[in-house]
Amino acid sequence: MIYPIVILAFININGESSRIIASVGESYYSQYFDYAFQCQILIYIAILIPLLTIRKKIFTCSPLPIGNGIRLIFLGALFLTYPVAYPAIFGFSNDRFGSGGSLLLIFNAILILSRQSKLNIIDYLTIAINLFALFSGERADTILILFSYFLLTSDGTHIKEKNLSNLKLFSALLILFIVGLISGINRVGGEFSLGYLAYYLLNQGTAVDVIHVYLSSFWYVENIGFNTDPLINFIYSFFPFNSIGGASSEYNVTSILREHIPSVGGGLFYTAGYVSFGLFGAILCSFFYGLYIKLCFNAGTILSTLFIAIFIQQLRLQWYGLTYMGNVVSFGIIVFSVIYFFKVFFSKKGRYE
Repeated sequence: MIYPIVILAFININGESSRIIASVGESYYSQYFDYAFQCQILIYIAILIPLLTIRKKIFTCSPLPIGNGIRLIFLGALFLTYPVAYPAIFGFSNDRFGSGGSLLLIFNAILILSRQSKLNIIDYLTIAINLFALFSGERADTILILFSYFLLTSDGTHIKEKNLSNLKLFSALLILFIVGLISGINRVGGEFSLGYLAYYLLNQGTAVDVIHVYLSSFWYVENIGFNTDPLINFIYSFFPFNSIGGASSEYNVTSILREHIPSVGGGLFYTAGYVSFGLFGAILCSFFYGLYIKLCFNAGTILSTLFIAIFIQQLRLQWYGLTYMGNVVSFGIIVFSVIYFFKVFFSKKGRYE
């Protein structure tokens, strides 16, 4: 979460930028570097306020009521959906992204929250395909999917967070962070070395790209004014199969900013709030997002499953925008409701036969 702050702080301290910020952005928004950094601090404080009350709580929930037969079906769906969502890494297309990314998150969340007390072949195959995607360069979701397998355990009656020491937790996060950096280097074709890794740490492509979009919002508000289309885009993202919601919509904040300042996409999750209502909008967006995470964490049942689906999507949500959450929530509620419906239906049927 703090990675973009570190990079923007480095730009302010060092006085040098790289990649698209240096080649395109500075001529538009270099005067806003310091102010944008100060805004980031306030924005992240806003998201932490509702989360502070759960910082010492242990996540726990009942496992999804499905057996290995149904889990195997979801594993098959996961394997079939992966090449559709990421065709390039499977050699089916030169396009990096396809469709079905939201379903991947839902299937992974279901498999994570239906695990038994010991991992079995279904779990190992789930881990394997996500590892393949990670080392092929697709790390936004896979890092936290794999981390969830490390962080969560099952005693057969509850799925719960392991009681890890701060050292173990920090070590696991550090390893995943470094693996993610190496994965990114492999994707862009860089030659790995410790020196290049150190350089890449502060010039990581995706991070610089999304900070560029965030900084572009300051130029936009100053020169064009507020625009509430990103808010409409976010609301409609919860309703599947429409042209107003989603990342590819012309209402998306990235599309709006790209009309004035070239970019490759993305945008930190509070960028839409800033374009809509300035710093107040960004802080409000951040606060209510933290509140929503807290609600899912505490709620249990279906919302606990959504919490895991959203947790493993955190890097994508925070770096590309909250609009990516819409399909996960809407499709997730449908899939999870069907699971519970059939569970109740067959339990009642068995009771009366």
